[in-house]
Amino acid sequence: MHPAGTTSANGYMIFDSDSAAASGGEDASIITGAIDCSGKANVHLTFNEYFAQFNVSQGIVWVSNDGSTWTDIHHAEAGLGTDQTTANPFALDIDITAYAAGQATVYIQFEWIGEFEYFWMVDDVALYEIAATDGGVTNITAPVSSCALLSSTEPVTIEIKNFSNAALSAFDVTFVADNGTPNTETITDTIAANGTMTYTFTATADLSAPGAHNILAYTTVTGDGDNANDQFSVDLYGGPHVVDQSTPYTQGFEPTESQNGWTALDVDADVVTWDLSNVLPHTGSVCANYAHELPSNQANDYYFSTCLGLDAANVYQLDFFYRTFSPAYQANMEVILCTDQDPATVVSTLVPTMLVSNFNWAISSSSIYLANGTSGNYYIGWHVTQQDSSTSLKIDDVNITYSGPNSIQPINSSAISLYPNPSNGLVSLRGLKESTKITVVDLVGHVVLEQNAVAGTSMLDLRSFPKGFYSVVLKSEKSVITKQLVISGN
Repeated sequence: MHPAGTTSANGYMIFDSDSAAASGGEDASIITGAIDCSGKANVHLTFNEYFAQFNVSQGIVWVSNDGSTWTDIHHAEAGLGTDQTTANPFALDIDITAYAAGQATVYIQFEWIGEFEYFWMVDDVALYEIAATDGGVTNITAPVSSCALLSSTEPVTIEIKNFSNAALSAFDVTFVADNGTPNTETITDTIAANGTMTYTFTATADLSAPGAHNILAYTTVTGDGDNANDQFSVDLYGGPHVVDQSTPYTQGFEPTESQNGWTALDVDADVVTWDLSNVLPHTGSVCANYAHELPSNQANDYYFSTCLGLDAANVYQLDFFYRTFSPAYQANMEVILCTDQDPATVVSTLVPTMLVSNFNWAISSSSIYLANGTSGNYYIGWHVTQQDSSTSLKIDDVNITYSGPNSIQPINSSAISLYPNPSNGLVSLRGLKESTKITVVDLVGHVVLEQNAVAGTSMLDLRSFPKGFYSVVLKSEKSVITKQLVISGN
């Protein structure tokens, strides 16, 4: 279960039918102890879930006030077809007043029914009573992080929710920028029971200094019955993350770190894409993760870093750890450097497409050169494509550091000749320096040949490989270029 908005980092409940592989059917329940709701005028049940449907599995939530007679109040599988899932997480708030209000013994049951299906995850189960008066800030929608510097007069926009069953009006809202002076204004409009409001402060925030910022916003409501939901805060970043001799950029994807600016791109638009996971991190409690085990999903997804300020006069080192979930969940991985969070803006390949089948963490290290000679803002993108019917790729502990001045010339693509092409498999490469590494990759991402270039002409003997299309990746200390080769046979 995704840790964002949940406490799944410290554990959650799961029925894993796929792993159980039980024949003869599965019918399993977990039931709470008796919960005393006497004296409560209303009772709501909340929890987070993540349900995946294969065929006919059911995830049913029941309520009882005697432990014998049960009423079903939720079906997790409702509306899902084969190989479809709920959101991850999917937050539920169910009014069980009719069954629980004023009752001394209330029980909640989670029941799984299926046979060799997928899974159901549940976390953060709670009962609560709606207060007579209760309002709070639920989101800050502006300002947002920007690769450009933020201004000294940034508008602050918040979303406010009335959590009570009565209208709410005449209350104060406040925002604080970077632990500075509170800015308080009064809301005179009325928010309907259980309604929401978007509000933009008259005052603005000075976020003109480059780097990290924080906005805190909260309500002050007379007679508020629940102060725990009054406030909301957001971390922002203005300008690029500049990497230099004294300032590396690190990202371990932990809850204590800001992932502002990191963006997943779901090229195949199948809704399954990169997220954060608490399953098998390299260090800490979370890693970045792409996973699918549904045959209808075809992996073609990018995970782009926040923007990085890089100088063409420097050479940088990119280190990160990677693995797959298990040998049955292989993936193809490519890492690229772009001028935007868009693969169409790629300027160089940092890690050519490779098969990831290791289920222990391994480190990847590569140099970053700006072969275009232009200093500016750049993004690193991790690209995953499908290798098996089930695909998994995890990355963690990204570290970008300054490694020295740039004094190495890039590969001159126009000066390199690869011939004959098409070829019977015996290929000549001219125009390479001895420091160039040659890697030949087939269409599914398997590395079939690796060797170092020699002065003059390098010979590649691919006569034992099948006919087809291959990529010849040439990597020097400063750049990576790819040429296409066709092996047509004798």
